[in-house]
Order: sequence, then structure tokens, then C-alpha cells
Amino acid sequence: MTQKRPLFAIFLIVFVDILAFTVILPFLPFYAETYGAGAAQVGLLFTIFAFCQFISSPTLGRLSDIYGRKPVLALSQTGTLAGLIILAMSK
Repeated sequence: MTQKRPLFAIFLIVFVDILAFTVILPFLPFYAETYGAGAAQVGLLFTIFAFCQFISSPTLGRLSDIYGRKPVLALSQTGTLAGLIILAMSK
């Protein structure tokens, strides 16, 4: 019964990240168009995001091996929260 608790926390973290991403993703081309970005720039934006995920995943995995899963997940979620707050406050 104690194993379900860490899995639930990980599930919740992944769910929040995916929810935040799927709420923002459909509107991003419209925001980009409002500010004069073209289709190529929107594609580049998505490409850079995916590349940053590709690079940071092994790095966070290694840090998780060194410092433990919980501190790395807490730091990652704090960064995600900060980014979402900045996005929400932007005009």
C-alpha cells in the first residue's frame, strides 16, 4: 500500500505538466500571429521546446540519481510554476 503514494505523486506531477502544456499549446499559434510571428517561427518555437525537453530529461535524470527524486521533482515543479505564473502575468 505504501508504494501507491509515490506513484500517485509522480502521476499528479505529470498530469499537471501535461494539462498546462495542452491548455497553452492550442492557443500558441494565435498568440504568435497576434504578435506578427509567421508559421515558421511558430514551428521553430515548438522545435526549441521539444529540444529543450530532450536535453533536460537526461540531465534531470542524472540529478535525480545524485540528489534523489523528490528534490529534483520539487525543483522542476517550482520552475514550471514560475514559468506558468510569468506566462499568466504577461500581456
